[in-house]
Amino acid sequence: MKQIDTKLKIKIGAVAILLGLIGVIIYQNISSIDIKFFAWQFSTPLIVLIIIAMLTGFLFGFLTCKFYASKKKYIGQGHSSK
Repeated sequence: MKQIDTKLKIKIGAVAILLGLIGVIIYQNISSIDIKFFAWQFSTPLIVLIIIAMLTGFLFGFLTCKFYASKKKYIGQGHSSK
């Protein structure tokens, strides 16, 4: 029982530290920036742009992994790899 309490305390501490770090990152990146993309021009907080870039990278990585996993499974079923 005491070991469970220790593990729970470690998890709570790790989550608290992680949330603290996320808070610091957000606080440091709340300044507004101007974005010029072709004919578009708009202003947004830097943290929003960072989150969009991270989610886009995650999505491309996830889809690439899924694509190659399905291709590998397809080839493993006896189909050629042309």
